[in-house]
Amino acid sequence: MVRTRPIYADSQLVVEQLPPGGELRFTGEIDGRNAPAVTRSIFGALNSRSDLHLDLSAAEFRDETGLDALLVAAGSLRSGRLVLHGLPPLIEAAIRAVACGRSEKLAIRVGGPRMR
Repeated sequence: MVRTRPIYADSQLVVEQLPPGGELRFTGEIDGRNAPAVTRSIFGALNSRSDLHLDLSAAEFRDETGLDALLVAAGSLRSGRLVLHGLPPLIEAAIRAVACGRSEKLAIRVGGPRMR
C-alpha cells in the first residue's frame, strides 16, 4: 500500500502527496472556498525539473474556480507540466476549451490516474 501525506484538508477536500515523485491526489469537492488551497498545494509540490501529476479521479468540480486554479498553476510553471489524470469528460472538455495558450504546460491523460 502506498503511504500518502495529507498536505491540505477541509470539510470538503483532501489533498494528499504520494511518494515518490510528489504526485498529488485530490479527493472531494473543489469550489471557490478551497480553490486557493488547490493552487497553493500544487505550487508546494512542484519540482522545477519535472512534470507534476494530479490524480483528479475522486475530485468533483462544483464551479469554475477549480478549473481556474488548475489553469493558474499551469500558467505559472517555469518548467515541466501539470499532467491531469482521471478527469470526467465534461471537465476535460472545458479545460481543453479554455487552456489555449497554456497547452505546452498542461497535459491531460485519458484512462485514469497513473498512481494506482
